[in-house]
Amino acid sequence: TINTSTMEGHLTSNSESVNGKHGWNWFVTHNEEYHSAIPAKEKTVAENLHQKCTEFLKTRPESEDNAYFLCYHTMHRFALARDLKVQKSFELWQKWLVWLEKERPEDLKEEMFEEDFRMGKGFFHGKDKKNRPIFIVKPALHWPSKDPEVFKRTSDLFLYCFNYAAKVADSIGSGQICMIYDRTGMQRGNLDLALYKHLASAFQDSFPERLGTVFILKPNWIYWLGWGIVKSFLSKRTKEKIHIISDMKILKQYIDEDQLLESFGGKSTYQYKYKPGMFTFDPAKVHSGAHLNSNLLCLKEENPAVRFEQFDSTSPKL
Repeated sequence: TINTSTMEGHLTSNSESVNGKHGWNWFVTHNEEYHSAIPAKEKTVAENLHQKCTEFLKTRPESEDNAYFLCYHTMHRFALARDLKVQKSFELWQKWLVWLEKERPEDLKEEMFEEDFRMGKGFFHGKDKKNRPIFIVKPALHWPSKDPEVFKRTSDLFLYCFNYAAKVADSIGSGQICMIYDRTGMQRGNLDLALYKHLASAFQDSFPERLGTVFILKPNWIYWLGWGIVKSFLSKRTKEKIHIISDMKILKQYIDEDQLLESFGGKSTYQYKYKPGMFTFDPAKVHSGAHLNSNLLCLKEENPAVRFEQFDSTSPKL
């Protein structure tokens, strides 16, 4: 049973009605270029899914977050995640509502993960050629055998970072995230198959179509051992987004040199150093470039006409 009233104001404190400022009709009207570029079949499925989800929410207590639950971008992402099958997309959407109520990602705060951020387990730097913020992960800093609490904390850390990255991606108009999984220095003791399986399942269902691409660097036998197990938990669509990179030069096909760290073959001399507030989303910082370095290189909109404008400073947070 989904009780949306328990999430009242959880995603936003000022969203309007389903067809109000941030709803379905507003999005289509204000994002014509994005909307017109969607294939007719995808539009039809998104519209059918929207109708089905709208009817479902009518049976539930009113929530000010309904505008986000039903916005066009949300419907389109869920439709794509289930290969344009309306019923399967609807079931995934219902599962997402249950997940939001249970996990409450907005309850997670940056200060809960300061130790991990200071270590540099994960941070943001630059964007790829599709204007997607780049999340860099350092698994060599993860030691499951040395810390019994590390599974829960790392799971929550990734949830917080994906939530943060989704807000940045929506605000700059890409809607998706690029991830670089940097295995430099990784040893057998860093391997955590239980965590990988959990994250693989959780994030492809809870953040459908958020992940644009993943680059896995320096694969060795440890990687192939883990991949052989984890891949069974991934959909075909997700697996197609994963690129295994042995030659760093390949990254330049997807990321401009000035957005790519020198350690990855780029020209960016950025040195990550944690400062409090780096991972707390502030819409005012996005266009000043203050999010992509975790004090970002300037993020510029490639095409302002296709921004997901419903995700501005007054819109739902995720």
